[in-house]
Amino acid sequence: MQSRVPPVFQPYHIVSQTEGMNIWLKHQLAAGWGIASNIRFSRPNDILFVVYLALGGAFQVTLNRQSYVWMLYNILGTEEFKTRFPEQATYLLDTTHDTDIKRLLLAEKVADLFDQYQIYRQEFIEEWSAMSPDSAPHWQAYLWSKIEARHRQESSEYHNINYVRNYILQHIDDPEKHRRLREQLPVIYLFGLSVFTKYHLEVFYRLAKYIDICFYLINPSPFIYWGDDNSERDIALWKAKGYVINEHYTIGNELLVSWGKMIQQTIRLLFRNEELINAYEPVAVSEPSNTTLLSRVQFEIFHNMTLSERDTIPYDFLRDGTIQVHRHYTPQREVEGLYNYLVRLVTEEQPDIRARDILVVCSDVNIYAAFIEGVFSNAPVPFRYKIADTYVSEGDTLPGALLEILSLKEDSCTAEQVLGLLEFRAIREKTGIRDIGLVRSIVQEANIRSGWRGHTGDQTYTMSWWNGVRRMMYGICMSGEDLVATEDGSDFYPLDVVEGMASQDVILFSAFVTQLMKSVEQRYKARTVAEWLEYVRGVTAAFLQQDEEVMGEDMKYLHSLMNEYAEASRFFQEPLAYDIFQRSFVQQLSGDVRSGLFYNGGITFCSVVPMRSIPFKVVAMLGMDDDKFPRKEKRLNFNLMQDRHQLGDRNLKDSDKHLFLETVLSAQSRLYISYNARSPKDNTLKNPSVLINDLLVYLQQRVPAGVNVEEELCIQHPLHSFSARYNDPAFPGLYYYNKPAGTAVKRIAPVPAVREATALPPELNLAVLVQFVSSPLKYFYRQVLGIRLEQSPDAIEDQEMFVFTGEDGLARFRLHHEIYQSVFEGKDKEGFLRQGQLKGLLPLKNVGAYYVDRYWTDMKQKLDTLIPEAGSDLNRTRWSIAVGGTILHTETLTLGRTMYRVVFSSNYDKHLVGCYLDAVAGRALDAIDTVCIVKYREKDEERSLARIDLSGITPAAALDYLEAVLRYWLAGSEHPLEMDVLFYPYLTDTETGDMALSPGALDKEKVIRQVDDPYWNMYYRQTAQERDSAGWNSEAFYKDIILPLREFIAHKHDTE
Repeated sequence: MQSRVPPVFQPYHIVSQTEGMNIWLKHQLAAGWGIASNIRFSRPNDILFVVYLALGGAFQVTLNRQSYVWMLYNILGTEEFKTRFPEQATYLLDTTHDTDIKRLLLAEKVADLFDQYQIYRQEFIEEWSAMSPDSAPHWQAYLWSKIEARHRQESSEYHNINYVRNYILQHIDDPEKHRRLREQLPVIYLFGLSVFTKYHLEVFYRLAKYIDICFYLINPSPFIYWGDDNSERDIALWKAKGYVINEHYTIGNELLVSWGKMIQQTIRLLFRNEELINAYEPVAVSEPSNTTLLSRVQFEIFHNMTLSERDTIPYDFLRDGTIQVHRHYTPQREVEGLYNYLVRLVTEEQPDIRARDILVVCSDVNIYAAFIEGVFSNAPVPFRYKIADTYVSEGDTLPGALLEILSLKEDSCTAEQVLGLLEFRAIREKTGIRDIGLVRSIVQEANIRSGWRGHTGDQTYTMSWWNGVRRMMYGICMSGEDLVATEDGSDFYPLDVVEGMASQDVILFSAFVTQLMKSVEQRYKARTVAEWLEYVRGVTAAFLQQDEEVMGEDMKYLHSLMNEYAEASRFFQEPLAYDIFQRSFVQQLSGDVRSGLFYNGGITFCSVVPMRSIPFKVVAMLGMDDDKFPRKEKRLNFNLMQDRHQLGDRNLKDSDKHLFLETVLSAQSRLYISYNARSPKDNTLKNPSVLINDLLVYLQQRVPAGVNVEEELCIQHPLHSFSARYNDPAFPGLYYYNKPAGTAVKRIAPVPAVREATALPPELNLAVLVQFVSSPLKYFYRQVLGIRLEQSPDAIEDQEMFVFTGEDGLARFRLHHEIYQSVFEGKDKEGFLRQGQLKGLLPLKNVGAYYVDRYWTDMKQKLDTLIPEAGSDLNRTRWSIAVGGTILHTETLTLGRTMYRVVFSSNYDKHLVGCYLDAVAGRALDAIDTVCIVKYREKDEERSLARIDLSGITPAAALDYLEAVLRYWLAGSEHPLEMDVLFYPYLTDTETGDMALSPGALDKEKVIRQVDDPYWNMYYRQTAQERDSAGWNSEAFYKDIILPLREFIAHKHDTE
């Protein structure tokens, strides 16, 4: 090909089978020419259309698969079809609710079959095209004849590939037309096609009379005709079954004949023509070296050696590492094993290998993509890599975001589904929402579970999006959480939990959900395919930020997909339910594969097909499990091609075997194969692909006596990456380099820069200061730096709340706390039940009433024995106090000059921080003299009461204390103070009980290790060396703020 340089403006037409092959050819041609330009790659059907135009054919739109689907969908729904073919009509009508879905599914299957018939069974198409629908002998012939009848009516606008083929055969012998053809297409190169059909062969044979057709066939054994060879295993099997065997049969290489059936059929098809046999000539052939185990296998296939012709394999070949089979437990461990293999290969064994010399093919690249990114993007030894051939809807993409929106359903739209939409960058940027964590917490607080609206009769509206958005927006616009009554009975409580700038994200999210609800409600009305496309365009514009720079390829894909549907929409113009359109559109959207990224300067990860036959120094194959590869054919019982097999027919199993053969032959230096050999649950054995067994058996036939090929080539990896077997000389082949970045060093990323110090705000909720005093360090990370180290929240429940038993301990605890607090405040039981159900704290209807009745009376009796004054006499009091230039707000329970607090937890110190600051605020206002603390621990039914006299704290002293807290709060917003409520037990002298123990006396490392808090662990691992040489920076804070607080806590314990 390099020797024939076309004129600059003459297109260079190459017909190939994969995009990976196209890119490789560009590189090879550029290497020979110095530059590769004006090269036009085509598939066999596409080049026929180019020839059709060159012969003077009128430009028309080719009918695509969707066009056939909607034409068939239309025909299958007619009364004529149901009357003519009642058996097929019965399948469509045996149920009422999914008739149209079945109709669409059948139309899709038949459309796929018609595509195959036009290529593999041209005689069917020609016969059916010539008959009228009335004379069609069976239902498929009837459907095709109906399509052809419509095609004849609209032939000026559309054509199919059958029409193109017939036009070429009819006009190719016209002198004027084939002269014009020679001018435009002097030569066509067919490169690397392993599958060839009679349909294409007839056309190219006729074209070869007038233009050059150069067919570059990849023949594993180019110097020997093996098209009629059989494997010894097949011959033995036939004899065992008693079949009559032709005495002139020939035997070929076991792997070549067994794996190469597809290319064998192509050779037989081509060599039926004597002219093609005479034109056959091996070119650019390089004999394998036969110096390693891999090259020995390739050498024997090249020469088509039978068992008797093969030499014994030297034992050293088995240990040379050129072929390895790795056994794993999971796909993730497969990827980790591959990474460690490559690190050792390029650092110790073959340093000359570059990332672009490595190809990794996966049985299903979509399964492995996430693991590849997780391992190769976070590993200590970096490799450049690209993952090709994944679904366009996988990952953070525009098609993926659109797919999720179109898949939402009104009656089952869960909180997690909608929140999951915000994980897509395009949606996040369109909405402007930044704090997804805040939004998630508000959604959970609003009791949004599933469904857009729900019903008032069964109270399911209380867990709907409609009700949740109302609660959010009313809570932002109104102060307090008083009941809002409605005429339709859908009463609700506003959700007053955010204010100021924090409410911006909640408002944006509410607007997003409201728009989403309106979009879903637009699906009720039936529309035509064209109208549904307009709906999809509207959804895309409303919810997706379309950034040309970042998402240009995704935008082009969506534009192309919608154009394809627009072309098809003219063939069915009746209104459709949304479910029917969505089933068709989403299937296409989720099934299309992303093109490009092959041979892109790093390791190429892809599926088995795109890079077939292309030579790489290192070829790895992942996921070679028995149930994954070769793939199993799903046969249709109405596929007419199954009745009689013909040369060139498609066979998925034989195709995968041929892919495996081409992969083995394309590996120049190393072949790495891995599969999941054991179950991670019970360690049971799992079978490898039959092709791996074929390879091991093939090698076992010619090794020295006593040598087990499986033991020499197969390496079993442990279940866990931390196994002691890795890097142990006793287990050769097990190496582990993939340690997380940073594990070998003590110092990790430094504390992020602190924002500029802020002045005291005009107003502040005292709860903010409670958070700060409880843990200044945690407050600094969370509120100042915006860093949260807690585990990701659990998924929000999408089912109605039903039980509060041991399996739902947190909800049960919350219920009991709410009941205890309500009884303490003297609330009405019926009012509590209604409020709890409307806020999502209780199960709906009778289930919630049962639980409240069960616990209410019991807790009231227990509380009355502790504090008789509890009940209706208590008041919920709001205090506002001016401290310096800031007004502090808080709310508490009081009766006269006594403040009351209930602690329904075993973590008393944490809760008493808030109690003490509220009490100090009350003393600063001279509003209280006493604090009454009721403690109840449900686990052991421990109950106690403490009354603490605060009259010794003067209002002036209380005000000074609050001013000091505010000063430290400002300082703690600039740098973290080293104190925490978790340290209080360690700041007490165990012998004397003295609480004045200085923080400087603590063993920091020991304390941090014992409290095991993620924020403290992170802080002391950051800048560890500097912290070790410095004292605690909280001595003054401890003396001024914490000691008075701890004395209050200790006094509370003394008076229980």
